[in-house]
Amino acid sequence: QDYDKAIQLDPEYAKAYTNRGVAYTHAGEQQRAIQDFNQAISLDSGNAAAFQNRARAFRGLGQNQQAIQDLNEAVRLDSQAAEQAIENLGQTIRLNRQNAQAFNSRGEAYILLGEYQRAIEDFDEAIRLDHELTATIENRAEAYLLLGQPLKAIEDYTDVVRRKPGDALAFSRQGALYSEVGLPKLAIEDYNRAISLDPANPMALAGRGNVYSDLGEPE
Repeated sequence: QDYDKAIQLDPEYAKAYTNRGVAYTHAGEQQRAIQDFNQAISLDSGNAAAFQNRARAFRGLGQNQQAIQDLNEAVRLDSQAAEQAIENLGQTIRLNRQNAQAFNSRGEAYILLGEYQRAIEDFDEAIRLDHELTATIENRAEAYLLLGQPLKAIEDYTDVVRRKPGDALAFSRQGALYSEVGLPKLAIEDYNRAISLDPANPMALAGRGNVYSDLGEPE
């Protein structure tokens, strides 16, 4: 609501659209998030954060190519920020190699630079240090996808949904992965589970509809 008010007061405030888009992404409303990121980019074409976060929204919809294009643009616009973050986090890790969150954050920065294998190595270490970092498992799944290894990503999401059995978005994302690797029945099962948890979940509803359409079957 605060972002809505900010936009009402200043409809050309690009950062407010970016932040509201992030909120929509966290709520599983990727399409609405993408609309906000589009608006933020139209207002500020140099907004690296908008491209980075729109990539996450595209990933949530299973639109990998668009995600990669946005990540590449985010790096082009602000690679120095990611490189500086990696340097700073490296110093933190050297001081305390038990800092799981530092490994996770450095892995996220490596993703921005397109260094997906190095990101996975950092996520591996973060998870080894702290088995409760479910968000890091999701990050590693994203890195595997960007590296072109969807089956590895599915392994991670199998763990995520086991840990978060009431999370409709997690089931939706796993459904998108199953669809991507040509396992429509498993995709439909996950989409159905997501819809049972959240009947208005747009990702699950659209994803299930797409799978049925591909199969030539009515919903």
